Amino acid sequence: MSAQFKFSRISEPIQDTILGETIQKGYQLSIPFEIFQQYNFKAEMKLYCPTVDFYKSPFVLHAWSQTYFTGQLVKKETHIHSVEWAIANEIKQSSAMYWPPIQQSDIEEFSYCMLFVIESLDDSDECEFILEIDEIN
Repeated sequence: MSAQFKFSRISEPIQDTILGETIQKGYQLSIPFEIFQQYNFKAEMKLYCPTVDFYKSPFVLHAWSQTYFTGQLVKKETHIHSVEWAIANEIKQSSAMYWPPIQQSDIEEFSYCMLFVIESLDDSDECEFILEIDEIN
């Protein structure tokens, strides 16, 4: 059984722990450890947005593992341009694609949460991004 989670607008700038840049525009979603536990740390994540064509829309997909209690960013799991990822995966539906794989064994071992960020690279209209999580069979 899958679950869907809605991204919200970035409310406070997010400091990229790898590049040292500040992400100010885009969307964010925090997924707690318990969700990954529910899917036996074999979660497959699909990103949807009915108003976005991932072949054309300029976004950067980011994901970090976070400590459970403080929310401190620990390890960057994802950093890829959405158009490059869409092309590399030859997505069939331009408004949906799988999120790049993340190291779920670390989430399990250290009880990490995950912060997913979709960074806007232009002044695009408001978008409604949904992350659907299901267990890999």
